[in-house]
Amino acid sequence: MNNVITRMRKDGLLEYSSAHSIGREKAFVLSEKGTGYIAPLLASLEGMETGELELLGDEKLAMLTGLLSDYNKALCTVMEEQQE
Repeated sequence: MNNVITRMRKDGLLEYSSAHSIGREKAFVLSEKGTGYIAPLLASLEGMETGELELLGDEKLAMLTGLLSDYNKALCTVMEEQQE
């Protein structure tokens, strides 16, 4: 991961953000060049996701959302139990 971040900083795609850094943790955000680089990729991904949602339809999407919500609640319960 360090190599990826180092390379992206070297290429000018990422820049250090003191506003998002906490304590000793350093945060990096997309630079203007990085935002321009990623924009077409995100647009393509968004188009695929929109098409996928249309294929699923409202009923299956509602079922999927419900299942993911139930999964999240169960996961939170298990995590809380393990912290005790």
